[in-house]
Amino acid sequence: MGADNEKYASNARRIEAEEEIMGAIGEWCGRHTMEEVMAAMRAARVPSGPIMSAADIAGSEQYRERGMLQEAPVPGHDYSLSVPAILPVLSETPGRTITAGADLGFHTREVLREELGMSDAEMDALADKGVI
Repeated sequence: MGADNEKYASNARRIEAEEEIMGAIGEWCGRHTMEEVMAAMRAARVPSGPIMSAADIAGSEQYRERGMLQEAPVPGHDYSLSVPAILPVLSETPGRTITAGADLGFHTREVLREELGMSDAEMDALADKGVI
């Protein structure tokens, strides 16, 4: 598989050989570390970057400095979670995450009261039956 091979001379031909090309790329990447792959891409002047895991992103100083992670409080708890920011991060209207979301059932009584007009006694009866 080479640049001078007529089979890969045009984009249309490369699309026809996509499975073969992707297989070769995957096989080559599998034999090298991420650092080796990235060094080869830089040397070949191929725009690229590593695929980061959620743990990589959460620990990334660059993501934090760019405002791409935010702390969001968890209703009913004394802690917050680090969550992805609303993207794109804009200087004038950056947006924000107000809450990380509550535990399952945290708003059940509120919803039953406000949306269905249920009384505390009705909800207590449902709770006694294990429904809520």
